[in-house]
Amino acid sequence: MTAKIEPLLTVADLDACPDDNNRYELIEGELFVSRARGIPHQRVLLNLQIELGLYLRGYWIVDPRESSVRIFRLRVQTLEKIATLTGNDELTSPILPGFRLKVGAIFNL
Repeated sequence: MTAKIEPLLTVADLDACPDDNNRYELIEGELFVSRARGIPHQRVLLNLQIELGLYLRGYWIVDPRESSVRIFRLRVQTLEKIATLTGNDELTSPILPGFRLKVGAIFNL
């Protein structure tokens, strides 16, 4: 049994797609369509990122020049430095059970 080989789509075909709030992608000549996320979705993600950042600002200090993360814990109304993590050290938190992140991944640009 032989398979019919359909012509691959081109960038010109992609450019001809309608502007209908869908996301069109061309991957190896095949068209993929997905629903584009709207502004409310993006604002929710931004608000979540801001709140997590503000919350973590007092426990963690991320230093891009040193590619390190300093961790502090609140002990009797003062911040106590617990550790400085770099490279392959793993960042965890008792406040975020199951969260694990290699410090080097933060600085991987």
